[in-house]
Amino acid sequence: MRQASGDLRQVLAGGGFLKWFTADLYYANERRLRNVPLFDVQVDWDGDASIQGSMRCKVASTPDFSESLSPREIGDVFAPFGPELALVAHVSVGRVEYQVPVGWFRLVDVPSAVDEFTDFAGRQLIVSTVLELELKDRFYLVEQNPFDNPSAAQSLSSVYDEFARITGLPITRTVPDGPITRAVAYEDSRLDAAYELVDVLDAVPHMLSDGTTTFRPNEWPAPVDTVRYGVGGTLLSAPTGMTSKGVYNRVVFNGEDDAGSPIYAVAEILDGPLRVREPDGSPGPAGVITRRLASDYVNTQEQAQAYVDREVERTARIASREIEVTETFNPLREVGDVLWLETQSERLLVRVMKVTLGADYETKLTVVVGSG
Repeated sequence: MRQASGDLRQVLAGGGFLKWFTADLYYANERRLRNVPLFDVQVDWDGDASIQGSMRCKVASTPDFSESLSPREIGDVFAPFGPELALVAHVSVGRVEYQVPVGWFRLVDVPSAVDEFTDFAGRQLIVSTVLELELKDRFYLVEQNPFDNPSAAQSLSSVYDEFARITGLPITRTVPDGPITRAVAYEDSRLDAAYELVDVLDAVPHMLSDGTTTFRPNEWPAPVDTVRYGVGGTLLSAPTGMTSKGVYNRVVFNGEDDAGSPIYAVAEILDGPLRVREPDGSPGPAGVITRRLASDYVNTQEQAQAYVDREVERTARIASREIEVTETFNPLREVGDVLWLETQSERLLVRVMKVTLGADYETKLTVVVGSG
């Protein structure tokens, strides 16, 4: 959850505020535009995607000297070859205004750029420009830059250091570091290699609102907030449901040790409704649902068994429920947040997997339900 004062959290819980978005535009680490007003803003984060954050918005400009912001050359201010927007959400009540840094996004496309003209003294003057922008978070930069040749880690002492080296992204350390278990040849995708590397720490890369990258632990942290109906609550809707997608009761690992000998490990759920088999050996009620794992960083039988035991145990703890939550506008929500969700019928411990901030006064979350 993004940092905020207690006063701002009370404002967001109480409603009755105004909100809008602005952004500073940076190019080569230099701020070229300040407080650019944005409209029709939609920002989406998906914790299961490689490029987790994306953004669409419009910019309207009224020039002082009939200049146009429509990009025509690669070096123009809004040409999609380098500019980044540092997005800020503004929330105000009366004369009090709060600013929440939301994230850094790379300009990747300008689908539309329209200049409006007027006739003045026989000349056509530009009176406004409206741009449509599409942007991605900084993982986009890593995806666009594959390895030239197969290579390996220069040092095995630190996952953070190696992640920074292969991605070029600035780092904020929020989870404990650890050594890399094995020298692995990176074949092609830097982004794929980065995700596999961070899995050594049982975590995934995560982009912070200041544009730096950290690692989001797979283990659920303590809850940071409660979302509820009623007085003082922000919950608008939370229709419940259940899916079998992504749920498994058997995990298998296949790999090799440093000598090239095969490593095989398996873990199964043996009791409860997800049990793999009955006492007579026949399949359990859910059937046998196998997830296959592979990792170049697992190179011993002990590591492989611990890996599959950990993953199958998570299935036993995390229910197969996804809930589409709609609450009043809240720019503090992040993928990975653990929340208490209090509906009209139950109290659930949930973790945020998707977030959408839009132009309206709502925030949409996709959450998964855990035990608690």
